[in-house]
Amino acid sequence: MIPKKVSFQEFSTYYTQVKGFFWEDAQTYPQSSLVTLFSSPYKEFQIFNNASPKDLRQQWETVWKETEKLTEEGLFLAGFLTYELGYLSSESLYSRLSESDCPLLSLTAYHKKETFLVPDPIENEILPSALIEKDPKLSAEEFEKTFSKIQTELLDGNTYQLNFTFPWDIRLFGNPFHYYQSLKLKQRTKYSAFFSFLNGTGNEVFVLSLSPELFWKRSGQHILVQPMKGTSPRGMSPDQEKKKKKSLVQSEKERAENLMIVDLLRNDLGRVAKPGSVRVKSLFDAEPLESVWQMTSQIEAELIEKSFFNSLISLFPSGSVTGAPKISSMKILSQLESTNREIYTGAILQMETLEGKPYSIANVPIRTLVLEEKEKNHLKGRYFTGSGITVLSQSDLEYAECLQKASFLEEALPKDFCLLETMAFYPSGIRFWKEHKARMQHSAEILGFPYSEAKLNASYLEHFHLWTSPKILRLLLSKIGEFIWEAKPLKNPRTRVIRKVKKIQVGDMLTENQFRYKTDQRKIYGAILDYAKLNGWDDVLLCNENDMVIETCLKNVFYREGGNWFTPSLKNEGLKGVLRERLIQKGWVTERDLHFQDLMKMDKVLIGNSVRGFEHVVWEVE
Repeated sequence: MIPKKVSFQEFSTYYTQVKGFFWEDAQTYPQSSLVTLFSSPYKEFQIFNNASPKDLRQQWETVWKETEKLTEEGLFLAGFLTYELGYLSSESLYSRLSESDCPLLSLTAYHKKETFLVPDPIENEILPSALIEKDPKLSAEEFEKTFSKIQTELLDGNTYQLNFTFPWDIRLFGNPFHYYQSLKLKQRTKYSAFFSFLNGTGNEVFVLSLSPELFWKRSGQHILVQPMKGTSPRGMSPDQEKKKKKSLVQSEKERAENLMIVDLLRNDLGRVAKPGSVRVKSLFDAEPLESVWQMTSQIEAELIEKSFFNSLISLFPSGSVTGAPKISSMKILSQLESTNREIYTGAILQMETLEGKPYSIANVPIRTLVLEEKEKNHLKGRYFTGSGITVLSQSDLEYAECLQKASFLEEALPKDFCLLETMAFYPSGIRFWKEHKARMQHSAEILGFPYSEAKLNASYLEHFHLWTSPKILRLLLSKIGEFIWEAKPLKNPRTRVIRKVKKIQVGDMLTENQFRYKTDQRKIYGAILDYAKLNGWDDVLLCNENDMVIETCLKNVFYREGGNWFTPSLKNEGLKGVLRERLIQKGWVTERDLHFQDLMKMDKVLIGNSVRGFEHVVWEVE
């Protein structure tokens, strides 16, 4: 099928109208994605844990064979299998099933399949969204305790490698389709998917899968599986990249981990494949993803049975997300992991008859968000990360790997951005002009922007005569050294009282560069502020993961205690506001760390910047 070339806006509008399920290859085509969209639903299949395990397994087989029949009749199937569905593959795992609002299986038959070649969206085509909470539900100390238990299981020979995972609580303000698009630009894979389904309580749940891992690809009786096992962070330079890649490929621990899973999958395939057809196609390949190098291998085989169900029972879930041996590892994991994985590490798939042969493809849903809308544009959900642990593993390194795998959720400075200074102009001149120029010059030197003060001063004189009344000026410096001025009226410059301030933890949501340098990439601050105002708050107090005060979305924080004025220490978090720096230099304000709960005890609290001056705060917090 030849894909139809459309603009991103055309695809976005069309998808909003038809909904459905789309599968996306965002890696093969430069600055574009090949999108396969399934729409016009015919029938939905869901299995919930509301019967005996034996009956549930029979339901699974019945549903699967009916879906295969529908694909033979020309329909298209898409949906997911949860990790817990794998407990039905063996009677010894039946007791591990527990209740959940998420169906064990959800597949929809569609009448219509379309393919589109869609260019990457530009920034103003993506609606603003913000990750306002990313909270791992397991601390480093708790991880270490579990790690010790896993080492005992390894040394006792109950498992040789265990893929332990834990969840993160996620809160998002924005549109899930557009948030998916922003993530896709940072996590380009061949096996991404976006869709929604209704859970057991009738609520719509959105699935944003940016998984790079192929579970299986089946065409006729031929099947290919490609487990991912082994990870290393990306380098910051070409030299570092070569070293990181070489280190991953040569790592004894990572190779051993990968080889164990390859052997496991060879055995799984051997039970359902024609004798002698199982073959390792490639071993220990290093694939570059946005934030990590990932080690992969490929195994292929020829299946015996026409129906895929018995093959699926043997393969599911993927050994790359359980450990080896599979059944024993799944039993141990069910005791160590605190919650159901659900869609995470199950399978997201599509099925059809293609060129007269049964065809299906599935990813392993890692790097996958599951979100439920709680109120307009406010979504909550779960994200999981995991790590393959062997006797060669170290607890601190494995936990760091889990944190690294969540880094792609964070907003990062794009390749094209401008440095920014926002200033107050009066007929007498720009307030704190010298300080604003110095801050922009410092940022330019650190980030590699060409900066010429002579060119800036000449540019200022060209525009000065256009401003005859108080203005808010935005001065932007591009990556090629061009200065751009924007002006709007400075209305009501008097101080106002902030009556309600919302606190949000953002220490792990923003990159160090976003905290330290002022740029035109401010949409995350705008989205956070929009979220707060939607709930009746006037401003947002930003704190790090330890509840230490940083700043507000637009201003620095100042507080008085015992007759002396202080401002929170920024360390590596928070913007060095021009007004703040002037007050510190004059000795009127001293830096001091401040915990959120202590802020309410202060004699007086002000927030301020060089444009608006100071504003009083009357605390009415959550």
